[in-house]
Amino acid sequence: WVFPSWEHDYNCAVFKKDASKPLPAVFISFSSVKDPTYNERHPGRQVALVIGPAYYEDFEKYKDLRVKNRGDEYVKLKEKMTKRLMDCLFQEYPQLEGKINYIDLGTPVSCDYYLGNHRGAIYGLSHSPARFQCDWLRPTTPIKNLYLSGQDVIVTGITGAAFGGVMSAISISMSSMLRKGVIIGGMKAFMFELFPPKQYQII
Repeated sequence: WVFPSWEHDYNCAVFKKDASKPLPAVFISFSSVKDPTYNERHPGRQVALVIGPAYYEDFEKYKDLRVKNRGDEYVKLKEKMTKRLMDCLFQEYPQLEGKINYIDLGTPVSCDYYLGNHRGAIYGLSHSPARFQCDWLRPTTPIKNLYLSGQDVIVTGITGAAFGGVMSAISISMSSMLRKGVIIGGMKAFMFELFPPKQYQII
């Protein structure tokens, strides 16, 4: 994560008022590094994911236009956003400058079209006090054999999605999960996947 400062509310307020101001948060990840077979299949290459904030209102007028044909204004807006995200990437990883072979940018309307999201939201439900006070937001539902899973059951992100799955599985059959050792073994494997022991040195 890259932030202009630790004053997150202030950073977001400034950016919402003037989009030319520094991006309030940027997430950079290299997901291909986590795939042990990727380097064998694509030697000398990696995939970077750079995520930055965008307000749906800035893209809403393009939502009903045809994909890949939303006009020059939309293309220029994407190019501007792409440059800002790439500048952030190169600021953190200057060794990558001049070595990018392919770039593609998705906007809030891209998320709606390809993923069926609502108003470009990529992280599901709003992270508001009301959301966390919902007594119905849990794995079990009033409908028999219908269970909820994923990040919206707990909290956003990979860890939230994983634990949402565990909670759903426990709700379906806790005794079976405990009997097979799935809960303990599965979570241990998950944690080792996130934090391999070889990365640490005991001193």
